[in-house]
Amino acid sequence: MNAINILLTAIGGDIGYSVYKILKQQDFVKTLICTDVSCNNAGAHLCEKFEILPKASDNTYLSSLRDLVDKYNIDVIIPISEAELRFFSKNNIKYISNARILMASQKATEIGFDKFATNEFLRNNEFTYPWTKRISAGEKPNSYPCIIKDPTGCGNKTTYIAETPEDYKFYSAKFPNHIVQQYIIGDEYTCGVFRDRNKKTRTIIFKRELQGGLTGHGELVRNEKINELLVSVAEKLDLQGSINVQLRMNNNGIYIFEINPRFSSTVLFRHKLNFKDLIWSIQDFYAAQSDEYKEEEKNVEFYRIFDELVIYSVRGGGKFPI
Repeated sequence: MNAINILLTAIGGDIGYSVYKILKQQDFVKTLICTDVSCNNAGAHLCEKFEILPKASDNTYLSSLRDLVDKYNIDVIIPISEAELRFFSKNNIKYISNARILMASQKATEIGFDKFATNEFLRNNEFTYPWTKRISAGEKPNSYPCIIKDPTGCGNKTTYIAETPEDYKFYSAKFPNHIVQQYIIGDEYTCGVFRDRNKKTRTIIFKRELQGGLTGHGELVRNEKINELLVSVAEKLDLQGSINVQLRMNNNGIYIFEINPRFSSTVLFRHKLNFKDLIWSIQDFYAAQSDEYKEEEKNVEFYRIFDELVIYSVRGGGKFPI
């Protein structure tokens, strides 16, 4: 594959910075332009070329993005924030000038970005799923505890647990447009799923523990039943690209509760374990042969750590990080 110029958005977030670290190691990346809505983040100071890009909700977002694409002769745009991905999906935008937008195929984004549509997809295709209802419809939970979540929300930022009817009354009044969903007791898994233009599917499965809404600790798992389920989901979605599937498993079955049509916070962990879905997605864009996936045979655990960045300003000069 020839060298290409890439524009990466949302460098200030954990996913954006993880993607940046992967791309910096690739020989095919000629120029890497990083963007965010502000320069007040570590990623903006650690990347070599940074530009401010308005929020996707801003009226100038599209024109500003087009200006950057033309300025740097961008070949591929990698949008990271859900707001941007939703914008491109809703408007069915595949290109900005001559730059292609790297994201999962249309059906996957339409279903994945609507949690109620996700539940309907699971039900219609006879997958095991948690009961899900719209609070606005006035329906009551089937059982407690239950989950209150934004049907178009991102991660766990607007997700709450109602332990009792009193809790549900409080949250339903506060968030009338949310959905209420069955709380599944069991081990939680986050799974990477990649399917290429030739309909070949690759998966990786992590049993995980959350810390602050992110996967803080995980363990590589080999489970044929989960793998078969993920392959079936990819086929039913007619997937091309990479998605993240979250599920819980107990004695009653395997319950999918989220399909996130984007790169997830475990993208760098996956890459380190040879599941290079970011790279494969780019290669698939150019109909290039995907790098071989050699599954890790050892038992693996991983942990998320945090670091600090201090910026010193030089009088009369620039800034340098330590």
